[in-house]
Formats: sequence, C-alpha cells, structure tokens
Amino acid sequence: MERVSIGDFQKKMRLNAPKKLMDHNAPHNNARLVKMMELLPDGGTPEDLPENLRPTSGFKNTYCRLWWKRPATTITRNLSTPSSSRCIHPKAPRPLTTREGARIQCLPDDYQFFGSRTDRNLQIGNAVPTFFSNALAKSILENFKADKLI
Repeated sequence: MERVSIGDFQKKMRLNAPKKLMDHNAPHNNARLVKMMELLPDGGTPEDLPENLRPTSGFKNTYCRLWWKRPATTITRNLSTPSSSRCIHPKAPRPLTTREGARIQCLPDDYQFFGSRTDRNLQIGNAVPTFFSNALAKSILENFKADKLI
C-alpha cells in the first residue's frame, strides 16, 4: 500500500474544501461529562479518572479518548457520543465531530452529507476508508493478474 505523509493526506482531503467547513461542530455535553473528558489523558479510559467521576456503566471501550499519534479505532454511527466506543477527541474535551469522523474515513472536506446529524454519522459509520478500499481493490486485481484470471 502506498504510504502518504500527513501533509500529503491533508492536502488531498482539503483540495476542494469550501471556505466554511461543514459538519465540524460537536454536540454540547453536560458539565460532568466535559470534566471527565478534560481529565482523560491521551488514549485514556475511565480507569484513569478519579473514582467520583468514573461512569457507573458501560463497556471497557466507552468514555475513552482516542490517541493523538496512533490510528483511530473503528468509527461507528455513534462517533459523536462519548458513551460509545472510543470517540473522544484526542486533545479537546469533546466527542468527534461529523467532519472529523469523515476525515478518519478518508472522505474529503468537500464531501457533502445530507440529513440530520444522526443520518450523517450513520453514513460515516457505514463507510469504509477510501484509501483502504483502493488498496484492497488493487491487491485483488494484482492477485487475479498473478493467477492469470484476467
């Protein structure tokens, strides 16, 4: 698979971006949840929080912060919901925005979504990162060629 530097990737994603980036607003969360997110370290989990702020329910990967210098985990339709699987922004005390989820899925900044935030996040959660799709298709084609099936 072709390696793309961060700079090249950003340039490609921003190529035809509108002046005002769409879908880049995070939902508002209550003060307790914001405090929890503020205290989470890079890649942190609720176990990193003071006991009085830890959620009382949820799976091990809920209320977790993404890592700044590691690949993102699977993006789901709940990418803007901190109580969902690891979807808290790696630096800011908030969940991911719809546009950040789209960027993780390699959708360019000019890609336009339709419907409510829930609808847009569902489209992103159902997507496969475009670079991965292209690499997979190329690999399958090369395999067919090697087996002389094409």
